[in-house]
Amino acid sequence: MKFSKLLSLSLVTFALLGCNQTPAANNNDNLIEDAVSQEQDSNYDSGETTIPANKRSNSSKIIARNSNKKNKTGNQIGPKFDCNGDGKANGARIDYNDDGIPDDCIESNKKAKSVIDETSYNTALKSLDSIIKGCQESTKTPRTTQYTICKNGEKIVKATEYNSEAGAGLEFWFIDNRVIAIQRPHSQELFLYDNNGKLKSKFNYPKKVRDISNQDRQDAKLLYNGYDRIIAAFNNNSSAKIAQNNSSQTGIIDETSFQSISKSLDSITKGCQKTEKAENGNNYEICKKGGNIINASEYNAEVEAGLAYWFSTDGKVIAARYLASGDLYVFDSNGKVSSKIDVYQSKKINNISAEDRKQAEENLYFNHKDIFKVFNL
Repeated sequence: MKFSKLLSLSLVTFALLGCNQTPAANNNDNLIEDAVSQEQDSNYDSGETTIPANKRSNSSKIIARNSNKKNKTGNQIGPKFDCNGDGKANGARIDYNDDGIPDDCIESNKKAKSVIDETSYNTALKSLDSIIKGCQESTKTPRTTQYTICKNGEKIVKATEYNSEAGAGLEFWFIDNRVIAIQRPHSQELFLYDNNGKLKSKFNYPKKVRDISNQDRQDAKLLYNGYDRIIAAFNNNSSAKIAQNNSSQTGIIDETSFQSISKSLDSITKGCQKTEKAENGNNYEICKKGGNIINASEYNAEVEAGLAYWFSTDGKVIAARYLASGDLYVFDSNGKVSSKIDVYQSKKINNISAEDRKQAEENLYFNHKDIFKVFNL
C-alpha cells in the first residue's frame, strides 16, 4: 500500500514538472526541427550533415548527425562560419544545450552548381548560350575584321573578333565583367576559367582534355586579356587607337603562342590557288585567294634555304619566315615586328633582340619583291 502511494506521488510530480516547461523549450523558432530536405535524409546513412546555405539567423533550422547516427537537435549560433579554415564561410556553429556556447562546427557538404555544364563540348556551349540569351548586340568592321559585343543591361556578356579572309578569331564570354570562357572558332578550342581567372577546363572539339598541359595553361593565360582590343574598337579615345595599332593586322594572327600563330597562318592559306615557277635553280610560288596574293615563297633545294611570306588582303606583309633557320616574324600594320617564333623548336621567342628586329624590318620585310618580279608583278 505504501509502495502504491509512493508510485502515485511520483507520477503526479513527474506530470507537474512536465507541464511546467520553460517558454524557451516550447518555442519552435529556437529549436532545430526534425523537418529536413530530402537531400539531408539521403545523407543519413553516411553520418554526414547538410546545412542549408541560405539559413543565417539564430533560429535557422538545421539538423546534425552524431556518431551513432541519431538525430541531435540544437541552435545555429551566428551567421555562416569557416569551420575548416579553408577561407570559405559555408559552415555553422551549433549549440546543443542552449547555453549560448558553440558545441560543434559543421561544414555544409552542398557544392555550388557550376554555371557551365562541362559534360561535353556541346553542353558547355549550350550553357554559354544561355548566359548571353537576350543580349543586345553591337558590331563594328574596320577593314576585314569584325568586332562584336553583346550586352545585358550595361554589362558585356560576350565579345568577339573574326577575320573572314583569314577564317580566324576569338570569342569571349563574361559574368560580372569576368572572363569565364574563350573559344578559338577556327580550331574549336574552348577554354573555361574559374573565379580567379585560372584555366579550369579545356575542350579540343569534340573531346574534353583530361590532362591539361603547361602549354595549354600558358595559352589560356595569354588569351585571357585579349578582349581589350575588341572593347577598344568601340571606344573613340586615343588609348583605344593605340590598342588597335599594337595588334597584328587587327587580329588576323593570334599571337598567343607558337601553336596559335601556326594555326592562324594555315587558315590564311587554306584554299588558295597556287602558281609555281622554276628559275636559276630556285622554285618560286605564289598563292592567291579572291584575286589577292596571300602567300609567296622562294626555295633553293641545293642549299636548303629560302623565304616565305604571308600577306593581308591589302597587300601588306603580316609574317615572313627564313626557311633554313625556321625563324618566323609577325609584323604589325606599320611593318614593325610584333612576334617571333622558332618553327623547328616549336616555341615563341619572348625576348627579341634589337639586331633581329632591325634585320627583319629593314631586309626580310621587303625581300618578297624579288619573288613578285619572277611573276611580273
